[in-house]
Amino acid sequence: MLALAKSAAAQEPTQPDLSASFATPAGTQVSLWAESPLFYNPTAIDIDPQGRVWVTEAVNYRQWDGRNPGLHHDEGDRVMVVEDSDGDGVADKSTVFAHDKDLVSPLGICWLPDKVLISCSPTVWAYYDDDGDLKADRKEVFLTGFGGPNHDHGAHSFTVGPDGRLYMALGNAGPHVVTDKSGWTLRSGSCYVGGGQFDAPNKPGLVSDDGHVYVGGLILRCNQDGTGLAVMAHNFRNPYEVAVDAFGDMWTFDNDDDGNQCCRATWVMEGGNYGYFSADGSRTWEADRRPGQSVQRAHWHQDDPGVCPTTLITGSGGPTGVCVYEGDALPEALRGSLLCADAGRSCVYALRRVPDGAGFKLLPLDASAGAPLVTGGPEGSEPLTGLLVSKPAREGDETWHLFRPSDVCVAPDGSVIVADWFDPGVGGHRAQDQKAYGRLLRVAGRGRAGPLAAARAVELQSASGLLEGLQRASQSERAEAWSALQDTVSGRQLDVGPADRPLVLWSKAMGTLSDSRASSPAARARVLFALTAWEDELNRSLTGSSAAVDLDAFALPLPDALGVARIRALSAAGCASQALLAHFWHKAPPDQRLALAADLAELPSDDALAWLKLAPSTPDRDAWDAFAVAWQGHEADFVREVVRPDATDAQHWSPFVSELTMRLHPESLVPAFTARAMSPTLDGAAREQSLTALAFCTSREAGEAMLNAALAGPSDTRELAAWWIKHNDANI
Repeated sequence: MLALAKSAAAQEPTQPDLSASFATPAGTQVSLWAESPLFYNPTAIDIDPQGRVWVTEAVNYRQWDGRNPGLHHDEGDRVMVVEDSDGDGVADKSTVFAHDKDLVSPLGICWLPDKVLISCSPTVWAYYDDDGDLKADRKEVFLTGFGGPNHDHGAHSFTVGPDGRLYMALGNAGPHVVTDKSGWTLRSGSCYVGGGQFDAPNKPGLVSDDGHVYVGGLILRCNQDGTGLAVMAHNFRNPYEVAVDAFGDMWTFDNDDDGNQCCRATWVMEGGNYGYFSADGSRTWEADRRPGQSVQRAHWHQDDPGVCPTTLITGSGGPTGVCVYEGDALPEALRGSLLCADAGRSCVYALRRVPDGAGFKLLPLDASAGAPLVTGGPEGSEPLTGLLVSKPAREGDETWHLFRPSDVCVAPDGSVIVADWFDPGVGGHRAQDQKAYGRLLRVAGRGRAGPLAAARAVELQSASGLLEGLQRASQSERAEAWSALQDTVSGRQLDVGPADRPLVLWSKAMGTLSDSRASSPAARARVLFALTAWEDELNRSLTGSSAAVDLDAFALPLPDALGVARIRALSAAGCASQALLAHFWHKAPPDQRLALAADLAELPSDDALAWLKLAPSTPDRDAWDAFAVAWQGHEADFVREVVRPDATDAQHWSPFVSELTMRLHPESLVPAFTARAMSPTLDGAAREQSLTALAFCTSREAGEAMLNAALAGPSDTRELAAWWIKHNDANI
């Protein structure tokens, strides 16, 4: 591997200081790292292990019919590689990696050791540099069939998870009909047809090869060879990127309809429905808004069965790139924070991820961090914390609002690079800056400058180097180490003899896992994912040795969530089974039971039955949602095995049963829902919950029960029942 550090003779840093134009947390500074004409209109970035920033341009952004006049590239849009060639801390060189007519406003980029993935609906292209000159020599289709060509709501960047797989955010400009390299086909649609040059042939109710109806924007996952495509969550509006942290938790930043102050930063539960459209994608939130329901709850269908909760409403804005900061070069208060770029608010949020039952909360940084606050969120909300907030440099200055961050990425040295589209406005599919100017800003610890590459190179020829690479702050270094480790386990030489190689790797890895003082929880989790992926291969190599691989001792319970990482790693390795779940179940705290519940959805129903009956009974919406996802498709089993003992007295259902029955609303329970809706002893919330379950049942019996509730039910729910009758009649 090339050395990452510059020589001692490198020039002193000359980064233009932009501190007067931006507010940043205490102990950090912002500087200009690169700007046009090295590149134009940056839509997405990634940073390779050598500290070079890869940029997708959208110069030809939506220029049909005379729109967005200005700079134009006849040969298509470009992918640029921007670098600091003399080590003075400022970019001075750019190389055209690809200039391609097939690229029209690409919205995503992912650097991998063997290829670069460029997302440009309808296709994600894989580009290959065979001779190392930073110019693409060939390309091939990685995946294709995505909706939204030259549209903000199309295919976005892939990112690399701790399991080595690729994760992707996809907007709602369908239809998306994508067949992976193994032949599995995704189909997702909705009633949204606008926003492009022509109306799209989008429609709701499309069924994928797994039998599911997926709706709107999606979070996807696949293997690095394009096989194994799967939907992690669906029914978003336009999540611009997904970040996957060291423990396998997914995070995204979703845009709202213009002017509704409902943009959201959210933790993503595997299998979750995130509620932008109706369940089948045929209706918008305006059509489904109930009497007395707030815009924010209606906007994301938060009161509908099976819709996951939104973690944090950030207000109006234009959400773009996200990442989790797991480095140590920024002040301690920022470590572990979720960074969310918002082009509409001219800021990059920095939010603390705090476990909350089976899910998470997102909170501002501690006040002691001295981070700038971004005001103007939803009415009554607390100000949010900014990593990078644009501000007027002086009274009367009107240039501050030109800051339009499109992406945010962690560099190998632990600093953060923010791509700035730089435009007077955002939204409405417009580009008002005819010069297509763009820039890359750097947020670093105060007094820290120099090259973006790490100060010390990762030596991928040694066991220690491989493990260190997995723990680095930048995604590209981790991806490089993962690839090298995969080669190593399959037979590549290390700095020890072949017979000792697995033993050395194993012993060093176990030392990392065991020493919580020397390694952060995130670093240990990444090592745990890697060892789990190749546990069987290591054990075969260690046959006859006393050092058999047994990672279960590190599984549960652990305060730093290594148990969650272990469960998810087992699932990624295809090892989820009833026996393994049984081993972990009884000692699992709530957040780790949630990870188990997600795996239960993949087990045969007769296996899942034994464990779902042990679900937590404490009020926890995230846990209830997770178990409901696991039961989808097994409603009859659920009624027989879980509900039936309580069915004789539906008015006394446990919280777990009442919450899951509403989410699953099996038709066989219409009599029970009716009894609860008409009960004079249950409170109004419980009766409304049962009316909601009836409203999502499709039988004649359910309709008659709703009519009876509207005419003769308790007085406080009659109006709602009448609304459901009118609403369902109009949407048959």
